[in-house]
Amino acid sequence: MDLRSQVVERAIGTIERRAERETDYRKLYDIYVDKGVLSELSITQNQVIYGRRGVGKTHLFYFYRDHLLSSSQSIIFQIHDCQRLGSALALVSSDSRQVAASMFRELLNDIATKCFDSLDSIESDASRAKRAGEAILAFQDVIDKRAHDGSFDFRNLGDTLDRFRIAFGAERLIIALDEWVAVQPSVQPFLAELIKRTFLPRSEFVIKIAAVTYQSKMSTEYDGKIIGLETGADVFGDIHLDTYFVWDEDQLGVQQFFGQVIYNHLCDSIGWDLQLAPDEKLKRVIKTFFTQEDGFVQICRAAEGNCRDLLNIFRMSYSEFRRDTSANRIAIPHIRIAAETWYRQEKLRNISGEGKLEDFLNFLVQDVIRNRRSKTFMVSYRDITHPLLARLFTARLLHPLRTTWSHPDRPGEPYHLVTMDYGCYLALQGTRAEPAQQVFFFGPDEATGQFNDLVPLDDRRSIRRIVLSREDLERFTCSDA
Repeated sequence: MDLRSQVVERAIGTIERRAERETDYRKLYDIYVDKGVLSELSITQNQVIYGRRGVGKTHLFYFYRDHLLSSSQSIIFQIHDCQRLGSALALVSSDSRQVAASMFRELLNDIATKCFDSLDSIESDASRAKRAGEAILAFQDVIDKRAHDGSFDFRNLGDTLDRFRIAFGAERLIIALDEWVAVQPSVQPFLAELIKRTFLPRSEFVIKIAAVTYQSKMSTEYDGKIIGLETGADVFGDIHLDTYFVWDEDQLGVQQFFGQVIYNHLCDSIGWDLQLAPDEKLKRVIKTFFTQEDGFVQICRAAEGNCRDLLNIFRMSYSEFRRDTSANRIAIPHIRIAAETWYRQEKLRNISGEGKLEDFLNFLVQDVIRNRRSKTFMVSYRDITHPLLARLFTARLLHPLRTTWSHPDRPGEPYHLVTMDYGCYLALQGTRAEPAQQVFFFGPDEATGQFNDLVPLDDRRSIRRIVLSREDLERFTCSDA
């Protein structure tokens, strides 16, 4: 295959990197790749799906909806984007309860609209469609009669919506809330409380929330009691998408998953067979686009478990290849430029202007990579949710691993492993601060004598002595951090 052909260029150039922008929802279903997440979703349990931006939460919702509908499940499945909730006037209010009330009313209106739209699917049964229509009109009437003080008639809201479910003929109504991160942190518990009072009393209503890790606050103490959705009691928060794609802990699994992601995104445009076996898809991607297998490995590592970053770095690597007129496939130098460019222009830009945060990241780069000759360090379980770390996790400049270790001098106290972004190391290459590769776990290739890894893997034995202390965090914490 000629990688410089217009067919390939168009196929790669038109990869849609955000699921909500893909207008062909059937394509979202076809290109989805499951790595065991689907089996963790329950049709009966209220759940929070955690994951950083770009890891695939929205895509998961759309696939799960179509998966249930195609398996003849008697359900109504609605996906609501929290970015669209609330008026501009309410969102600038300093009263979190007022903002929550405004957003909740918008959510109820959105639910009513989607219910009306779904009547088309039962229009052949005039009696059933009439009963369902009357129920949703009653539901809308309860919304419109909301008192000016922000109170809601939770019982009637639930009763009328359940009447619609019964008339429609569905066993369950699943309400999936996407982009929960769009709700202000101070507002989230109040909105969660309104959701809880309306929907959770009925087992036929199921709530799914897609939330960004470390930027979600489902409950809080208010006026002497806990409000919102309590994890383990009201909702289950045991699905963390970030943990499914960690290269350091599942190299072969991640490589095969990302191989399928790229293959599935391109197969329709290029004319490949979507039904090919997963291992064959990986082989096809490597053979078609890369000069060597390690090139694809480096893209997988640079993505740091994030599908959106994977697709962006792949596209940028292809662009570098096209600029290199002597190349016939994507090579390591193209990937290095793409990964470093993505790190500098996209990830670092996310924290531009946040002075203390930039200083803290620079401290980690100098102390961990340059001085300690590592890319990974340990953080006490007490500090893993510290605002500085949480902000860098969200910006995908730091990456928490699943592994927990104990400090050699503090047995019994768990420590989390955190690895720095692939780009942090690349940014040091070619400078006086670049660590000697021999200190890392893997040495040069025996056949060539060259280091194939742009960013060598750590020697895990040395990490036990690299601990980010509370004092280090406090040094960079102030009111404007």
